[in-house]
Order: sequence, then C-alpha cells, then structure tokens
Amino acid sequence: MRKIAITGAAGFLGKHLCSLLSESDQILALDLHPKSSDLPYDYQQLSNELSLNDSLKAFQPDLCIHAAFINRKPQDWHDSTYLNRMSTLNFELCQTLYDIECSLLLVSSSAVYGNGGHTESID
Repeated sequence: MRKIAITGAAGFLGKHLCSLLSESDQILALDLHPKSSDLPYDYQQLSNELSLNDSLKAFQPDLCIHAAFINRKPQDWHDSTYLNRMSTLNFELCQTLYDIECSLLLVSSSAVYGNGGHTESID
C-alpha cells in the first residue's frame, strides 16, 4: 500500500483524487480549508502553508500529488507579493520532498492559459 499525500484536498481535483486513491492507498489529505464532511481518509486542515512541510515529514509519503495553488492573484496583492509567496511555498515543498525522498506529481489548472479571449462561461 502506497502512502500518498495530496495537497489542495478540498479543491475539485483534490477531492476526487482522495476519494479514488483511498480505495487502494493510504491517503493524507492536506488543505488550508476545513474538511467538508466525514471522509474515509486522514484529512488535516493546515494552520498555514508552512505547516505543510511538518505534516509531510511526519507522514513520510511515497508520493505527493501537489494540487494546491493560488492560481489567480488576489486583487489586493502586488505581482511581486504573489510571485514571492508562490515561489517560496513551492520551493520549500520541493526541498521537503527531496529531503524525505518522496516523488512529486505537480498538477496545474486551466487558469494558466487564461480565458483565451472568451467572455462567456461554458457550463
């Protein structure tokens, strides 16, 4: 049984990954948001981004699926604030995973492409 840590566990992708993978693997679900209901896997609400590294060190996963990211800069943040916070968080995460010899699967979002000039949403 693999030990898999999933960041962004309260998000769309994270919820589905946790549910699917918990059928065969030991899951540690991590997010800044509280869990939404009783879940069949370990869920930790992080107090802040830095507590992520402590949780990973304690769990010692074989794989970390990193699905957490602030993919749209908050309006009240300067570009430099956003880039600094995101790069610092991800650098520290990668360093922790390297230190504990854990593989990383880094996922992305359609937000990296922008809206492609479309103004209407597709439902």
